[in-house]
Amino acid sequence: ATIESLVGPEIIGSSVYRVRPKLPNWDRGEVPWHQDSGYFLAHCDDMLVLTCWIPLIDVDEDNGCLFVIPGSHRDGITRHYTGGHGGYLEIAEEDIPAGERIAIPMHQGDVLFLANLTAHASFANRTPDVRWSLDLRYQDGAVPNNIGEEPADYTPERDPVTMACHPPEADFVIRDPERPEREVRDASVFHDMRERFFAGRAYHPGRGWTPLHERRR
Repeated sequence: ATIESLVGPEIIGSSVYRVRPKLPNWDRGEVPWHQDSGYFLAHCDDMLVLTCWIPLIDVDEDNGCLFVIPGSHRDGITRHYTGGHGGYLEIAEEDIPAGERIAIPMHQGDVLFLANLTAHASFANRTPDVRWSLDLRYQDGAVPNNIGEEPADYTPERDPVTMACHPPEADFVIRDPERPEREVRDASVFHDMRERFFAGRAYHPGRGWTPLHERRR
């Protein structure tokens, strides 16, 4: 009911589903400031792709809870750079949206809802234990997706505005009140869809972000 109230009655599972271990003192486990839209194609910037971030243990600043800038989604997409810390996209310090950078301590099983334009980051795990989390993404059926398509449908010749927000991974139907037969309810079906897209390596045109080391200060 909560997801439906935010994205509508037709719910698509966005392809970017993740289980994330943040290892103790692991440099690549630090995720710099970014917006999820930085990874999506530009025509999806004004559409909602909702992230549900769920810690599987209690989290705080010591073991790498999320930091967010509330209200940053209202300012639209911010310039990102490739080759940021850990190989991630990164918003350079001078471009980070204005506003207070707030740590979000959470208990195991809590849910943090983030819009795809909300600036957020996660820093070092300074404890001896692995910090586990899930991030799940949902969108309305009207948001571009690759349901009914194959990786081979994505080619350099195709207009990017006709593509799913994140072409390389399979979207799937979670709820469709008008056509419930489209709903994916079997884990093996979900697995096969994702494996097919991974193996097929659907073309992703990218956004043309500049490498971080080439930015002009």
